[in-house]
Amino acid sequence: MPVDKKDLYRILEDTNEICNKLKIKWCLNFGTLLGAVREADVIDNGKEDIDIFLICCELPEYNKFMQSLADKGYKVNSWTGNPSFAYIGTTGMEIGRVGYSLKHNDGYYWCQGAKIDPMFLDELKTLKINGVDYPVPNHAEKFVRILYGETWRIPDPKAHACPAWVVKTFDNFNKGEYD
Repeated sequence: MPVDKKDLYRILEDTNEICNKLKIKWCLNFGTLLGAVREADVIDNGKEDIDIFLICCELPEYNKFMQSLADKGYKVNSWTGNPSFAYIGTTGMEIGRVGYSLKHNDGYYWCQGAKIDPMFLDELKTLKINGVDYPVPNHAEKFVRILYGETWRIPDPKAHACPAWVVKTFDNFNKGEYD
């Protein structure tokens, strides 16, 4: 059953409200970032979800964020196998993914060990989805290209950025294989 875009917009609005209240730095990630960069909207592919990234978030802040979502009526499930992700949903449907990272001297670490260059996350930019500004990584187009490859501008319902692939692509970027 397709997800109503209004639910997706609501998750983004609630995330923005909660993160501002808790003073948690966050940004759009994966397909939600791709949609913001490419279409200024969530991607309409019949299996929509929202991907967000909590930046420099220690476990207590992450837990407060998740509890705040639960307090707003979202169903919150941990993704077994990767403690840096959790799913959120409404009425039992999983329609959102939350990842978080820690910052070390040489970058941000997330997604099963992927190191992300500070140039992407130290300072964020904003892009609009449904007319509302949301935080995105600095150099968002380059970030999306690393996640989805050179053809990211062409809609592809099969496109998917999985954690193991993300580690590899960011490793390649860190080795200088992307400009």
